[in-house]
Amino acid sequence: MRKTVLLILMVLVSVVSNGQDSASTKILLLPFNPDMYLSDIEQDIIQNTRMNPDEYRAYFRRALDSKIQGELKSYRPTVSLMGDQEGDDKKELREFYTQAGYSYLEPLGKGVGKVSEKKKSLFDKKSAEEKAPLYITTRGDDKFLNAAVTNNEFFKGLLSSNGCNYVVSINQFEIKTNYSACIDLSRKLYRRELIIHYSIWNANAKLISGNFLVVYFPSDVNKPQELVEKTYKSIAEALLQQVKEAIAN
Repeated sequence: MRKTVLLILMVLVSVVSNGQDSASTKILLLPFNPDMYLSDIEQDIIQNTRMNPDEYRAYFRRALDSKIQGELKSYRPTVSLMGDQEGDDKKELREFYTQAGYSYLEPLGKGVGKVSEKKKSLFDKKSAEEKAPLYITTRGDDKFLNAAVTNNEFFKGLLSSNGCNYVVSINQFEIKTNYSACIDLSRKLYRRELIIHYSIWNANAKLISGNFLVVYFPSDVNKPQELVEKTYKSIAEALLQQVKEAIAN
């Protein structure tokens, strides 16, 4: 009888402890630095929108932040350092950009495998027109762009002031046309790639996960709103899965 009571108590303690851990987990989201916006389709976008370049680039950035924050909030409370007003980033975010040192690193985190294997399995199952989050970059290697802050005091202060214990940083936004992958030669349709690089840190300023996500879309998608509708959901859902795996480890 005593053993049964002790077992029940241990289970209850475990459940309460896990519940407290979940309740105390809060994520700080850092949108990408506008200087880290890269695109080779600017002329096509300009011809298909009434926005000027500053407007649609800001739209891409804000919409991505909003979509990712929405997905992360379904898992844990999430705060973004993007300001409430258009173009008005919070001072802490600008300070982060000032201190961040950008460099390419090997992917880090659970389930990281060889790029060649992931490429092969992807193309066995998906056509070029399908949207699918991957783990390959157009740089031809398997590295992601990290944004490292070496000032641990600043980093910990950033977390403390926002009541968070994890940071998810979006480090680079890139749109690239792959002219070697033709979807429809008669219509001159090529495969394009939206590439997002990210890093995940814990409360001790330790990098616990980092990688890149890629989603494909055809080259006749040149309106900002349509591009966002076709790609952001897949990117945000894939990033949420990476965050879950990183925090669970």
